[in-house]
Amino acid sequence: MLNWKKEGPNLVIGDKLVEDIVHQFDSPMYLYDTNIIIDRIDRILKAFPGLNLLYSLKANPNLNIAALIKRQGVGVEVASFGEIETALKAGFTPNLMGIAGPGKSQQELKRAVELGLNLISTESVNEIIALSKISEETGKQVSILPRVNISEDSLNALEKMSGKSSQFGIDIEILVKELKDHKDLGIKYRGIHVYAGSQILSLEALVKHFESIYTSGQNIASQVGFELECINFGGGFGIPYSLEEQHLDIPKLGEIVSNRLKDSGIELYFELGRYLLAESGLFLVEILDVKTSKGKNYVVTNSGINGFARPAMPWANRHRCEIVSKHGNSATDIYTVTGPLCLPSDVLAREVELPDPKPGDIIAFYDAGAYGYTMSPQLFLSQKMPIEVLYFQNDFHVVRERPDINRFLDEQSVLSALT
Repeated sequence: MLNWKKEGPNLVIGDKLVEDIVHQFDSPMYLYDTNIIIDRIDRILKAFPGLNLLYSLKANPNLNIAALIKRQGVGVEVASFGEIETALKAGFTPNLMGIAGPGKSQQELKRAVELGLNLISTESVNEIIALSKISEETGKQVSILPRVNISEDSLNALEKMSGKSSQFGIDIEILVKELKDHKDLGIKYRGIHVYAGSQILSLEALVKHFESIYTSGQNIASQVGFELECINFGGGFGIPYSLEEQHLDIPKLGEIVSNRLKDSGIELYFELGRYLLAESGLFLVEILDVKTSKGKNYVVTNSGINGFARPAMPWANRHRCEIVSKHGNSATDIYTVTGPLCLPSDVLAREVELPDPKPGDIIAFYDAGAYGYTMSPQLFLSQKMPIEVLYFQNDFHVVRERPDINRFLDEQSVLSALT
């Protein structure tokens, strides 16, 4: 499995030191390795022959990354009008596109129908009714996958989206009745969609979960009276954020699932974002200051949760970090790494061991390829925003320029009328 390389004390990519790349493009920076992305996609496709793999665009909607993933023969899962348009611009075709998420607007539903999206997951009866009206207005047949809020909660997922009261899906206890009651609306039921949670690392839990969904899909189809063509299993495959965690045994999971589906005729879909992207990305910042306060050591960097919000989320895993030019050096003390914001919660890492951090050193935060740039409040305190750089075919490409804060100030065109 491909991962970031070390040469002596230095973190490297290709034939260049990561520290030199930061000096070339400046920080804060997101740096992505396309080889790692392609490696993760290949692992999934080899383990699950015949699988319909969808890239969950919300994980990282950078247009260039989306286009790269499309080139690997992967579909896409979107959750907004903006994501639909991004996916189309990246080259994804409607037959390889699914839409999910609660609270879809009429604009989003209509666009999905007009395009003929292959998978439309419905989160409520109201969405089914709305789609029926759009079908009638447009004269287009609409096929859907009702999203099921299952009863069991055995996944030990980092973020739970099922197995409890939720805005996601229709409770399995009332699903059959609701679908029967609305079966005459001209909507075709193709299968079911279940997305129970994310950051799951237990093979046993995933196998049990898959078996439950497979059985539930057959029972629901039988009771409602439709042919079970496909199951959108969702995803939730985790990655090891810490050295103590282990990668999922993807080949073993693929073997078990493939044997279960053999000769069933049922299409299987996975929506994966974190698994495909997270390990491909670094968030790189420069140390501005090192200080001690009341017996605790602090490293202050030039970007914090405004550039990379995930480490501050109460449910998030801790991201490994290290100084890119001091790998293997003995730690000199324990430090809390913060950003420059006037906010006590602006903390990227708490009590980590670092080897003699100095102003000017570059710190890399690992596993930042998913839920990084676009999940972060870039405009908070009007600090310097990150640039995004992609390592592709042995070269480095800027795939999102660093936004100029003055551009956002210039957009306040009403200001002249008020002064």
